[in-house]
Amino acid sequence: MKHIGNFKSERWGSVNVLRATYGGPDGPLAVVLQCEDGEPLATLSVNMYRPDCSHDSSELPADCFFVKRWSENEELSVEAMASGLFAERKDLPSARSGFVIAPVWQIVGSHA
Repeated sequence: MKHIGNFKSERWGSVNVLRATYGGPDGPLAVVLQCEDGEPLATLSVNMYRPDCSHDSSELPADCFFVKRWSENEELSVEAMASGLFAERKDLPSARSGFVIAPVWQIVGSHA
């Protein structure tokens, strides 16, 4: 995993943001969050794929991912966006699966 940057969480303190992939080195982008001590915190990205979802993560640009903004990621996603490491790509379609909608975010931080 490659370090992208850090952000401050009111609840979790300093959060490390790491770049990984789903399903192997050539897979879609995954964004993983860790506590400062290296303990896993959450996965910010969500891997979407057809036919179960409306869009496929593998079709996104290499620095883009579908973001999980619901459930346990609700607070973390707000803090992550406020960090300046990401920008929402409103020009790319959100993915839908069941009752959830995952918009596209792009890594824009200096370590992208």
